[in-house]
Parts: sequence; structure tokens; C-alpha cells
Amino acid sequence: MRPRQGSGIPPGREARDRFTFDQFKSLIASQRLDVPQDRLEQSYVALLNLRKQNRWSWAQTRRRAERSQQERAGRRPAKRRLPLTEREWRRIS
Repeated sequence: MRPRQGSGIPPGREARDRFTFDQFKSLIASQRLDVPQDRLEQSYVALLNLRKQNRWSWAQTRRRAERSQQERAGRRPAKRRLPLTEREWRRIS
């Protein structure tokens, strides 16, 4: 077996730049929405899966989450919904 090659990113940088669940949770909470923990986790996992598929950086992933909140802010309260699937996250431009 060959040894695993590094990603070229200095050690510690990836962990520092990572978009964590706690950051995601605080972003959602900043919109004053009360979302159950299981829904937050489901949405975060879908966003991370999409990140892996599209090979987004952590910064691109964070921007996608921020954009979702901006789009939700302009909607009527009945339409304010957290994206829960990869498909819903893809629709956010």
C-alpha cells in the first residue's frame, strides 16, 4: 500500500477554515428562527454532501448557507423554510 499523500494544505489550516455545525447553527439562529436540532443536523449533512460532490471549498459552502438565509429573509414567513436536502441546497444560487 502506498502512503496517503497530503492535500497540500498546511496542517491546522483546514480545521481553522472549516464551516462547523456550530457556525451553521448560529447562522440559522441569527434569523430568529426556531428550528429543531434534528432538522438543523439534516440540513447541515445535506449541505456537506453537496460540498463533497461539487468539491466546494469551506468558504464556498459558508457562502451558500449565507445566501440561503438572505433568500429566506425576503420571503413571507410561511415560505421561510430551511433547505433539508441536497436538491433544495442546489436550488440556491
